[in-house]
Amino acid sequence: MTLVAKVLGGELALFFVAKALRKDLLYWAPLYGLGGAGISFLTRLLAKAVGDWTAVVQTRASVDVGGVYFTFGLSITAIVGIIAAVGHEEVEGEEGTLTKETVMKSMTACCIGMVISFVALLCSMNKAYVHAFLSKETGNKSIQRKFTDSEDNETKFIILESNKHKWQEAIGDFVKIWLNANIQTWLEEQPEWFKDHAMSTIPEDYIYDSEILARIRTHHVEKIIQERRGSFMGGALIPPPGPIPKRKDEVDEEMGKVDTGGRCRGRT
Repeated sequence: MTLVAKVLGGELALFFVAKALRKDLLYWAPLYGLGGAGISFLTRLLAKAVGDWTAVVQTRASVDVGGVYFTFGLSITAIVGIIAAVGHEEVEGEEGTLTKETVMKSMTACCIGMVISFVALLCSMNKAYVHAFLSKETGNKSIQRKFTDSEDNETKFIILESNKHKWQEAIGDFVKIWLNANIQTWLEEQPEWFKDHAMSTIPEDYIYDSEILARIRTHHVEKIIQERRGSFMGGALIPPPGPIPKRKDEVDEEMGKVDTGGRCRGRT
């Protein structure tokens, strides 16, 4: 195995180990079981390769490669380029063979150009977004923050379309309380975003009132759920069973501690 292959393989392994240790290995999409794990691995691998070798800045997102690792990966790519140039061997007698000097000059120029263009990007962009390239935030925290920091119910509701493993343990109770505090109003007022597809993403164990659950599990909603179960993804789209629903007195007690916006009173 060449030195280049060892560096690339080691850096890729480090990426997956870092994701696993931070409990951020699973992708944000609501995919579960072995199928979900396999898709998460392939998606992480693709995002890492695209970020490293094309510098597509969208992969710096916390739910993909992550800001600090995106920047680290680019630096490793430049280093690997230099290592490859140093290890280039000329083949005597072969016509059109590049000399080692030519390869070194070309690769050095490319690496320097990549660094200059990246620095130029950081200097020219809105300074409020520069931190995204150095952010250590995980995909889990990013998804949770969009719920806890938002004042808009439609934005908060998006969390139900994310993988439950990314947020349920940390803020699942707050999401449940927020749903039970607001769902009656949504059913009466019927906001534009609260349609059949949105209702189909609500876990049954998150709704305390059986009458409200019956109202959101309409024929069309059940049809959407059944179509999802019968899709080519099969069980990967079906979330694992949730915790046992809390009793009404427990929910009422917790709702007294949390406002209808899903924020814990007294928290900053």
